[in-house]
Amino acid sequence: MNLMEVVNQAAALPNDAERVAFFETVFAKQPELRPQLEQLLGYLIQVKLTNHENVAQQPPTLPEGSATSDYAPKVGIGSVIAGKYKIREKLGEGCMGTVYIVDTIRDVKTSFALKLIKSEYASHQVIARFEQERQALALMNHPNIAKFIDAGTSESGQPYFVMEHIKGLSITTFCDQEKLTVEERLTLFQSVCHAVQHAHMKGIIHRDLKPGNILVTYIDGKPVPKVIDFGVAKATLQPLTDKTIHSEINSIIGTLEYMAPEQAEVNSLDIDTRADIYALGVILYELLTGALPFSRKELVGVALLRMLEIIRLEEPAKPSTKLSNSGSLPSIAATRKIDPALLMKKLRGEIDWIIMKCLEKERGRRYIGPNELAKDIDNYLHDLPLIASPPSKSYRLKKFLRRHQGKVIAASVLVLSLVGGVAGTTWGMMKAVKAEEVAKREAATATATKDFVEIDILQQVDPAIQANAGYLIDKDIKLSTLLDRAVDKLTQGKLEDQPLILASLELTLGKAFIALGEYKKAEPRLKNSISLRTFHLGKNHLDTIRSKIEYCRMLLRNQQYALFEPAISEVEETAEHPTGMTGDMLADTKSMRATLLEKNSKYPEAMIIRKEVLALRTSEFSERHPKTVRAMQAVAGNHIFTNDFLDAEKMFLKTLEVQREVLGNRHPETLITLMNLTSLYSKIEEGEKAERLAVECLEAAKAIYQPSHPFYMRSLSNLAASYKFRKNFTEALPIYEQLLGITRQQKGPDDADALLYQNNLAAFLIFLKEYKRAENELIDLIPRMERKFSVNHRNTLIVKRSLVQLYEESDQLAKAMEEMEKVLIATRSTKPVQPQSLYVDLVNLTAIKIKASKYQACDELLNEAISLEEPNKTPTYLKAMLRRCLATVALHDNKIAEARRHLVESAILMKTLKTDPQTKSFANDERQTLKATMKSWLEQSKLKDAEILQLVNEL
Repeated sequence: MNLMEVVNQAAALPNDAERVAFFETVFAKQPELRPQLEQLLGYLIQVKLTNHENVAQQPPTLPEGSATSDYAPKVGIGSVIAGKYKIREKLGEGCMGTVYIVDTIRDVKTSFALKLIKSEYASHQVIARFEQERQALALMNHPNIAKFIDAGTSESGQPYFVMEHIKGLSITTFCDQEKLTVEERLTLFQSVCHAVQHAHMKGIIHRDLKPGNILVTYIDGKPVPKVIDFGVAKATLQPLTDKTIHSEINSIIGTLEYMAPEQAEVNSLDIDTRADIYALGVILYELLTGALPFSRKELVGVALLRMLEIIRLEEPAKPSTKLSNSGSLPSIAATRKIDPALLMKKLRGEIDWIIMKCLEKERGRRYIGPNELAKDIDNYLHDLPLIASPPSKSYRLKKFLRRHQGKVIAASVLVLSLVGGVAGTTWGMMKAVKAEEVAKREAATATATKDFVEIDILQQVDPAIQANAGYLIDKDIKLSTLLDRAVDKLTQGKLEDQPLILASLELTLGKAFIALGEYKKAEPRLKNSISLRTFHLGKNHLDTIRSKIEYCRMLLRNQQYALFEPAISEVEETAEHPTGMTGDMLADTKSMRATLLEKNSKYPEAMIIRKEVLALRTSEFSERHPKTVRAMQAVAGNHIFTNDFLDAEKMFLKTLEVQREVLGNRHPETLITLMNLTSLYSKIEEGEKAERLAVECLEAAKAIYQPSHPFYMRSLSNLAASYKFRKNFTEALPIYEQLLGITRQQKGPDDADALLYQNNLAAFLIFLKEYKRAENELIDLIPRMERKFSVNHRNTLIVKRSLVQLYEESDQLAKAMEEMEKVLIATRSTKPVQPQSLYVDLVNLTAIKIKASKYQACDELLNEAISLEEPNKTPTYLKAMLRRCLATVALHDNKIAEARRHLVESAILMKTLKTDPQTKSFANDERQTLKATMKSWLEQSKLKDAEILQLVNEL
């Protein structure tokens, strides 16, 4: 068996263990193959592990001398590329391209770096990777990322791109050459973190971060790092090129010493932004210690699979430990302008924590993003508690003492020298003790919350404990009852002397009530939590913001938009405060703002934010993380609002596939996607699909929610809608009745949801032509709506318009006109007037008048409606209906030519509605009315108009 046969057979095996066993079997028979294979595979990693080619496609022997010397492009000094760039000198070579310094030969002479692909390496995969790098650079615009200038193809057909020429040194070389202190190195490194965060926000993972890809140069006398070489970058949000990039067996991406454990897999397909966090940790390790967690000597000295095993499984030494074992400690300390012993002391503890958090084998334990790493470095530099630190009392007290060292020393001196100055001294010491109190309070809060949940809530299911507390024994007690009793205990003065613990428990209860859909019970709990935390911690404290975010979530879900707007604005202002908020909190806040925009029909603005949230989630979590998937789901929902049904369906199906696999079929998040997809299929009249998913959705809701929960109710509503579309009216009607009955029983007949479901039932009865019963429901409903909201509230007007529809469809046209005129008066009196609502009412009143042959004032109504038309907002079907009304009025006045013009305009608009499933049912009715009007025109004009006849046939 020759070398290539061994490689091909090994590549076909499913895992590393089987490959090792296979190799050992082969080597026992043919020991001469071992050094050849290890040389070949080791070469692929050691040179630069960026090649996606299958190992079996590589040459069986290495080129003589330099690994790239035989593959230089057929260009040289003085060559001109694309007629624009003249090569001045060769800067360097990589695995797939050569970098030159070039001068522009047009306009003002400027120098850039030009990367040209090697013609010998112009395989499909390499070209795709090359294009990926230039597309990645084009997406980004950050002061610490090399600027993209131009791209194209040379005369010889070699792709190239031009970027900013960074006249600098690698970050490690620069820091050592300039003898930067530890603090100066950390400050410089923060800029690198911000650059990588920018790339992540653009959906780009670098995947090959190392000192050689971070160059530092002086700009205006200050050192500025620039991240370069996105040659193996992975696009996380969008495909960067339409050419496929294959990830094949034995394709390992990255540079060995800086490679994250998940990259050290033979098939490293599931790589996310946290691989870059690991690499940043290695770079910081090297910047501060002058060494690497795993050196090249340690890795290259063993076989390939052992190399990868070390990276995946073995824990690296802490930076301080590595430094203590280094024989070069004096010289390393000298390049950092610090005594060796002090350097050891400086690294031990907090810096160890920061770096080791980056180097966690389990990526979920690393920093969620580069900005969080930069923030923790800032915390260290300003003696603030670290994200990476253990929350011990002594640690937080020590941080406080260090921050306020001068004040504490001064206070101590006063104690010794001024016996009479006890008051001043006590004040200084009290500030020092406060830090320890913070640690105590956090520990006490955690313990109290745990005890409260276990004792005051969960243990109440025990009949004996119920009896001892004076309650009637309920062996099937509900969670909502347990929560109500827990609230009673809190409001009876429990924990009055521990307000922050009380605030934490109030938040816990509020979130529980939100989860149960009991928003009225959640509201006072959350308000109390906000009040307590604001008073004791301040309005910009992260805990206060967390309480405010949950309060906003409750308002949004309960459709309290008037209260939600100022509440979310207050939270958004906090994002601009120096303390900021976590990335997760920022994403939550943006998501809620996008929801409000969608409620106000501002869909394009909402989509921008939805995509920002998706970028945030992708940056902080994996692509398959539930929060990332939820962000995808929200983008899909926005597509529905903008009638991009195909895009919405694709994204919902993708989301559902991931959720079924990761979360299961009966997870609440999976249920939400099922609901949305059901609604989508109902909208586009895919009745069979809608009904199938609606049934599945309801079964899942039954398994995880009480019948009164909003998600259960929505599942029922979706099923009723699907039955309606499938014309299964006998199944649909009981569901509409059930929805109303459940809501009235749980919330009372005058609750907003009960009124909504009563209107839905009335609308369905109108659809069934059960006019008398529908009228009874609406006559009963209208005064309830006026009391609950107001006479002119939009919800009240919706119900009144339903009554107008009932009278019109049942040919009670006098009543229809009377009620419609009342609605129009109410719409005009609404402040501010809503132009689109007024437009609809004007057209509808005119249509009813025409149907009743009451033409007086129709011209005035229609002209006012025309003045309110907005090209991108007024629905097409309303424009068509208005022009049909104009034609009818013109015919009545014997204005034949004017009537014809309006009829043609209406017919053209109606033809576009044939492909719009949302207006299909309306369009069918309006189409017949329009055809009848056209035939009336033909009779009245006594003309054989070819265009009109053709339009009649097309309709």
